[in-house]
Amino acid sequence: MFFNWQYMLKGALLVKKLWPIMVGTEIQLSQALLKDPPFVPLTHVTVSIPADTTTAEAAAALQQHEQEYLQIVEKAQAAAEQAALTHTAEHINKYVNLQNDYDKHMGVMLSMIYLSINLSLKPLITNLESPAKAYKAICTCYETNETSQLIQYHSELFTLKMDTDEDLHVHFDQIDTLVRQITLVDTAPSKAMIATIIISSLPPRFNAIKPVVRMWDTINNSQLHTMLLQHKLSNRNTTPLKETLLLS
Repeated sequence: MFFNWQYMLKGALLVKKLWPIMVGTEIQLSQALLKDPPFVPLTHVTVSIPADTTTAEAAAALQQHEQEYLQIVEKAQAAAEQAALTHTAEHINKYVNLQNDYDKHMGVMLSMIYLSINLSLKPLITNLESPAKAYKAICTCYETNETSQLIQYHSELFTLKMDTDEDLHVHFDQIDTLVRQITLVDTAPSKAMIATIIISSLPPRFNAIKPVVRMWDTINNSQLHTMLLQHKLSNRNTTPLKETLLLS
């Protein structure tokens, strides 16, 4: 069933933290490199020359200072260029690693979708590279409105019957799954409704439980589960049913 598939796939992707990619809240990284600010050397410096300095000494001092200034600028520019190269290399390595992780996640998601669908649907997504596009393509074929989902889930819940040899835990899980599916679309069914559905879905060997539940002042589904499991055990042991119910 489409809705069961949709529910199970979303749960699996949430567990693997891949659902944000499917719904588009996590996007592929930009390939553009971050630009470093341009190197701007000092354009104004002040030189102190004593008053008794001759013109020739002042000119020599200025020339020496200019050479020292140029050397400082060259070193600063070389350091800035080296820092920019290092930053670019780190950015590229980080991008490559993140891109590889992203591509791996995309492949995992596509594989999960491909392996979870019927053989007849596989050609629909074979040539699609994006899991989001594959998911949308399948949903477009089968998705209906919320009212239809609720009708289907409620119909399955009210018609669910436990086989005579079925394990109680399996039956409880089936009911819990349908309840969760209904809750995702609408409000959760009441405790009384769930208890009624549990009781009505049981085979005849649990008929003795029904009058006891009707006498309860409040509905407690956990207690109901426990009582049903005790009744199951009482059928295997020699303890009479009435004694088991009184102990519960």
